[in-house]
Amino acid sequence: MTLSPNRCRLLMRIAVIGQAKSGTTALFSSVLQGLAGKVDTIFEPHQKQHLEGVYSVKPGYDHTLAKILIGQIHQFGIDTSRIEKAILIVRDPRDNLVSRLLYRANLFQKQNDSQSFNKFLKLIKLKVEKPDAISVKYLFEETATLLGRNASFGIGFGLKKSCLNTVDFAKTSAELFIVKYENYIDGHINDLVDYLGFNINCNVTVSEKLKRVERSKSYGEWRNWFTDEDIAFFKPIFHDYINFFGYENDYSLFSRKPINRITSVDYIQQFAP
Repeated sequence: MTLSPNRCRLLMRIAVIGQAKSGTTALFSSVLQGLAGKVDTIFEPHQKQHLEGVYSVKPGYDHTLAKILIGQIHQFGIDTSRIEKAILIVRDPRDNLVSRLLYRANLFQKQNDSQSFNKFLKLIKLKVEKPDAISVKYLFEETATLLGRNASFGIGFGLKKSCLNTVDFAKTSAELFIVKYENYIDGHINDLVDYLGFNINCNVTVSEKLKRVERSKSYGEWRNWFTDEDIAFFKPIFHDYINFFGYENDYSLFSRKPINRITSVDYIQQFAP
């Protein structure tokens, strides 16, 4: 179903919500480009007072559009009943994991640590050349060490907590529309268009400022990255999330392909300090 942008009524408040690297930026961009009129945007609020802005529309604007991460929701809370359109985008957590790993390169750039970045790059190159040589779990642990962080929290408890927070938010939030990243990528968004009341384009051009977030715009590549060690470690962590959001609980690696160098090695090189 195709709707005209002018069906979008004035003073609409919209929030795109999801985990980091789950497609929030792409969906946010699609909604922004589909809105008719002047839009006040709130991008990943880091203070509660910024989050409060999503409940209203500033004078002189037609809409408020917010992009909010689950971690910010967990920290500040949000009343979705006060928002006209609250959208939760979810993604297969195994693909999300790979995207999170590769986006870690951004942190080395922020720290201006070229030595650690080069070690990280060397690890990713090794993984691309010999996928069975090292696990994703090992890559996360080594990356955390290079960043001076607690590896066990980031790859274990912290990751599980993020998934459980997402499930809990979906269970307890009023009037929440859930869209799968995979359906968005495939353009299967008729239900989302009906919910919004205006047409959106999945093949949007993300602003230059946010280009660094874009990577593969695909799904299923986790099978090329995972090892038996990863399956044993991550399967129980992702169990509740996969079951709740209806992802296949199939961890077979028979369909593995070579890891794409463009979306791995070439992608992270843009973050070189």
